[in-house]
Amino acid sequence: MVSVAVCIPVHGWSEKLRDTLSSIKDSEIDQTIALSVVLANSGEELVGISDEIIVIDVPDENYWVGGVCHLYQYVQRINVDYVVLMNHDCHPDKKCINELVMFAESHSRTIAHAVLAYKDKHEVVWWAGSIIGCFSPLRWVHAEEDIKHLPIQPYEIDSAMGQCLIMPLSAANCKYLHGKYLRHYYGDSVQTIEMYRDGYQLYLVPKAIAYTDQSDQEEKRQRIYPFSLKKIAASFTAPYSQRNILAVFYSSYVSQRCYLGRIFYPFVVVSAKIGKVLAQYVYFLITGRCFW
Repeated sequence: MVSVAVCIPVHGWSEKLRDTLSSIKDSEIDQTIALSVVLANSGEELVGISDEIIVIDVPDENYWVGGVCHLYQYVQRINVDYVVLMNHDCHPDKKCINELVMFAESHSRTIAHAVLAYKDKHEVVWWAGSIIGCFSPLRWVHAEEDIKHLPIQPYEIDSAMGQCLIMPLSAANCKYLHGKYLRHYYGDSVQTIEMYRDGYQLYLVPKAIAYTDQSDQEEKRQRIYPFSLKKIAASFTAPYSQRNILAVFYSSYVSQRCYLGRIFYPFVVVSAKIGKVLAQYVYFLITGRCFW
């Protein structure tokens, strides 16, 4: 029997979480797999959750990276074979988890992620792996392609999301999360890059498909609008902001694989991020509208 813990960091209850839990419950799981679900909740109390689901309450500031660290510490105590790290708004199809476990069992020291397709366009790829270059951002491969055009066999990637990621228990380690520098955004890609540097291989499994809803991300992006200097300043330091300068700088630094890239590229990325926000502000002052 193979024990697998599906670990989901959440911030209170949502309809998306309900749909994700329903998708997991409806999954076609091999009889040799013992599946459990563990939530790390940094929001309001979760009401109506099945008794079979384990809920770990964590401080409000622990979402996302802190919540994942609590989950890793928990699974180390219960000593499962594999961990599936999943987002609260990521809905695996019926065969997704089974395909990930089958791949993991036949590949030691390997981290693997499912294909992410749009929730409202199941046939279109949202994300199917990231590749790292020198002095360049993570490049998404096969984005916006038809799922039918993906390679049939699993293929290696340089970085992965944390939306539907399977790993052996040995990889579920808080040291990869860099919680001192990252609180929310970029933590998932950084942890897989660090896992790779520690000797794990990263793969994308085309037969494992999950559906993603990115509306939460859009809501957080819109927090800066309508613009004000106070909101702009806060966006550069807020833990949950994609514009958090420390997170942008540090993740860009860790992601680079060449010496010059590590020295210069983070400054380029931070400058571009600040410049874009200021350009949006000026456009808003002139037109009364924003562009994204």
